[in-house]
Amino acid sequence: MPTLELARLSVRAGGLAFNERVSFSLSPVYLARALLPGYGRPVEPENIEYVATVGVGGLLLATGSLLLVVRRGISAANGIWGRSAQPALRGVSLLAALGLFLALGLYNPAYLVLARFVPGFAHFRVPARWLALWAFGGAMLAGVGIERLARGEMRLGW
Repeated sequence: MPTLELARLSVRAGGLAFNERVSFSLSPVYLARALLPGYGRPVEPENIEYVATVGVGGLLLATGSLLLVVRRGISAANGIWGRSAQPALRGVSLLAALGLFLALGLYNPAYLVLARFVPGFAHFRVPARWLALWAFGGAMLAGVGIERLARGEMRLGW
């Protein structure tokens, strides 16, 4: 309740102008740079908002765990999360996808509709910060991939 009361007194009480809502959107041109580490090239301080990497290994492990579930079905999803792993994996996958989807901001037509018509979206800027959801979901999926490697359900090789 205190936050709700304070929000009414804030400079953003009436919402932000549309240009401010979509400022610092992640451009599709920089998507690979945002998701992959910049080897030998440090990230400039003004671009730090656009980086949310789980690393190449993390991407490979996350992709492998998703492919294993798709290929083998629900039995492959059982593991450290127990029998209810399939809904949990779907939720984590959705979280990661939603983070990428919303981070595109201005370059995403659906985000433009959300920014104009969904209550609450008028108070937020910097869509690239949604990459935090991607980073969390990607890391969780990579962890599932590590577990599958340890249990012998996935193999490394060509």
